[in-house]
Order: sequence, then structure tokens, then C-alpha cells
Amino acid sequence: MPYIVDLYDNFESFGLAMIPGLKRLFQYAIKDADGISVVSPELKNYVIEKYKPNSRITVIENAVDAKAFYPMDKVSMRKIFKLPEKGIFIGMAGALSETRGISILFKAYLELLNNYDDIFLVLAGPINKKSKLPKCSNILYLGVLPYSEIPAFLNTLDIGVILNKDDAFGKYCFPQKYYEMLSCKLPIVASRVGVMSRVLSETPEILFDPADSKSLVAAIETQLDNKFNINAEVFTWDNQSKKFASMVNDVISTQ
Repeated sequence: MPYIVDLYDNFESFGLAMIPGLKRLFQYAIKDADGISVVSPELKNYVIEKYKPNSRITVIENAVDAKAFYPMDKVSMRKIFKLPEKGIFIGMAGALSETRGISILFKAYLELLNNYDDIFLVLAGPINKKSKLPKCSNILYLGVLPYSEIPAFLNTLDIGVILNKDDAFGKYCFPQKYYEMLSCKLPIVASRVGVMSRVLSETPEILFDPADSKSLVAAIETQLDNKFNINAEVFTWDNQSKKFASMVNDVISTQ
């Protein structure tokens, strides 16, 4: 039976990969697959070097639903979430855990608060038990939002933050929030790791060292002063599904 492996992350970085024997079986499964799709060129290079697969690898990056993610009126969106109408809003939606480096964002924000008394940190997503929110009235936590509300949430922000550590996960993932934020025309700052280092190479001012809060502060202040908007093609799921279907058809035709 022919089969295709779809790698949307470096799964060896996941906790379940610690189960004895699992990595070896995983390696065999990839090596013998009839087709492989990966979420980034960085992951493709890793798979080629690590697993030496027998089949062709197709890069199919993350995408967005263009009918859901688009620019919206900021004041109206803030009213929806009962947020202050005025102020500087920085934030993110996603895993708020130390595996992504959330403590660096907390530290950077508290440093920014010394110079901007009207700056707010707005967050949505699951909080890891080890990652407690600092006690600060300007940190606004909205809980875990339904995915349908994420476009409205992003449109409350002035700057979106893309966090990742320089580790086995961060180096090879493709943050879906990158395309979501771009679709909403939201200025961003991002960890200088993996895919983000490459796609934002022409605007290094908005990249930051994921281990250095002062680097994040500098990137945010640069965005506050300059409002860099990234002009890049944003893939939709319609685009990417056709690419995936083409890969499947190629595999079938060679059997």
C-alpha cells in the first residue's frame, strides 16, 4: 500500500518522541514513504539530511482563509473584546508557554512599560502551568478564544509578536500566525529563528534574539517608530490544497 507522510513540524521535538523506539520507527516510516510533504524548506533540508528518504519531498507551507483574515476597524474590534479603545496594543494568540519563550515577551513588555504608560500586552491562548502571567493591570488575557475569533483579535493589535525558541521545534516550523497577521496587515516582530530569519531577511530590524528581552524591546520600538509592513505573497488553503492534490496524483501515477 503506497503512503504519503505529511510533516507540518519537526515531530522529533515533541514530547511523545521520547517513547523508546519511536524515533527509529518514525525514521523508517519517512525513509520508505512514497511521497513526503513538509511545511518549510528548512524542514525539507533537515529531513533529507537526517532520514535520507527514497521519495521526492514537496514543500507545502501553511496558509490562511482569506475570507476570514483581512484588515478590520481596530476600535470596533477592541469593543468586541471589551478592551480599552486607546493605547498601544502588542500581543499574540497561541501557546503561551516557555517552550515558545513566553518569559522573554513578559520581560520585554515590563521594560517597555517603563517608557510607554499607554502600552498594553494582549494575549489569547492556553497558558502553561509553569508560565504565570506577571501581575500587571496592563496585561490583558482573553483566555482561549475560538479560532473563528482570532481574525478579530489580531485586528485589535498594533504589533503582533511571533515567538519561537532557537531549538529543534523553532528551527523547522512555519508559524501560521505569520500569514494570519500579514493578511490582517498587522505590523509584526519575530524571533530570529528558522523560517522567520529567511522570510524577513530584508527587514532585520523587526527580528529579535529569542533569548534576549532587550533585543525584543528594540524590535518593538522600531516597529512603533517605522511601522514596517511586509509585502509578501500569502498562500490560501485553496492554493495549498491544489499543490497537495498534485503531489498525491504524482504518487498514484508512479505506482
